[in-house]
Amino acid sequence: MGIGTASPGSLFEVKGTGETQIYINSASGNNSGVRFLENDANKWTIGHDQSDDKLFFYEFTNSQTR
Repeated sequence: MGIGTASPGSLFEVKGTGETQIYINSASGNNSGVRFLENDANKWTIGHDQSDDKLFFYEFTNSQTR
């Protein structure tokens, strides 16, 4: 699927002119993030921790935040 392009180079592509951003907007009091899976298994999350306003990387294999 392409947004801003008729011929995406991947399964999902967003293309714009100038500054192009994707917004992930969670409700107040909730973390927001992007989760990566492999064969339907959780692998990583890159997220924003609303409690301390920090960016985190979470690895599901070892249950560790980095």
